[in-house]
Amino acid sequence: MLSGFQDFEKDKNNILFFMNPFSITFSEIQKYSCNIQLEITEIQNHISLKQIFTEIVSLQPQLQSSENLITFWKLVPKEDFPATCDLALQISSRFGSTYICEKAFSTLTM
Repeated sequence: MLSGFQDFEKDKNNILFFMNPFSITFSEIQKYSCNIQLEITEIQNHISLKQIFTEIVSLQPQLQSSENLITFWKLVPKEDFPATCDLALQISSRFGSTYICEKAFSTLTM
């Protein structure tokens, strides 16, 4: 495996959680720390957040999926879910900075 992608393999569960917090299974939840386990369980049982996720991510395909996901995570109340919001912020900022680096490298090679 290429060294640049090893970090993605390590963070696979975090990325999957960021992409859909409602699809994480019980066995995957157990891989997290206790406070994140609790928050993931609360998010999965939060009816209005589930509805918001469905409306934003599933019903607005005209937006790019990353924009939909970021919009969803902006609506998750940080005061109720601080650890999972921080995790989502780490994942979303990683892709933004990776994109900028890749774009700059592509421009440089052209």
